Amino acid sequence: MAFSITGQIKVSTLKKRFHKEFGLTLRVYDGRSFADEDQTIGQIRKKKGSGDLSIKKNMKVGTLEEKIEEEFGIKVQIAGSDDSYLCKNELTLASAHEKGQKRINKKNKKKHQKAIRDSKPGYIMTETEWEYATDDYKELREKPKMNVTQFKEYRNIIDESISGKENENNVDKTSESTLTNDQIKEFKEAEEEAEDSYDFTVLADEIADAGDKEWAKKVYIKVESMAENTNDFRNLANSILENLGDKEWAKKVYEKAENLFAVTILD
Repeated sequence: MAFSITGQIKVSTLKKRFHKEFGLTLRVYDGRSFADEDQTIGQIRKKKGSGDLSIKKNMKVGTLEEKIEEEFGIKVQIAGSDDSYLCKNELTLASAHEKGQKRINKKNKKKHQKAIRDSKPGYIMTETEWEYATDDYKELREKPKMNVTQFKEYRNIIDESISGKENENNVDKTSESTLTNDQIKEFKEAEEEAEDSYDFTVLADEIADAGDKEWAKKVYIKVESMAENTNDFRNLANSILENLGDKEWAKKVYEKAENLFAVTILD
């Protein structure tokens, strides 16, 4: 069944129904400002079209935005579920939602890993935090004091992390920027608001995911200069490997994590 927009529906109701149906955020404008959510589409529309518009999940983001403007004379933008970024025009509503869910899951993972990283010795993790904890961190939690042999085994984990991803990262992931002006604006604002290595790593991941590997690389370089502990460096290395496919750089960052880890367990 198609999702429909009519002139009688309120802006607030339309946005709620759109989010429920497609898992995405519909930004509705009245001129250059956000539309009054208590008004109806009929009250803010600038054109008199056929009156209704049917929307399906296989419709592309850019196509829908154009159709709403053609039909109602209303500018809209389609953003992710949490309204933190704009969806690419070439994606269908269904694929934009799927991509958004992956982004949210990645954010949640890093959020919980940050909570674990900042916890004090003896801290009891929640089930969710334990689920997101990396295997080597679990090992550290269970064996806070390691001997030389155990530490060498930990070093092998680092090598396996790299070699295990070599095949899936053997393609050059650098590419020219495909970001829209709105995406560039949002990412720049987020960069200004970022406070620590965690914030910048998440931002760089999002920029890389959006298609600008060169910009992401510059942010990762900044993260490397800001990183303070083992988890900071390990998360950075994982991101570099996953998003840029740069095995040599990732290995160097892993080694920094290893060196800090060695200091921690030998104190």
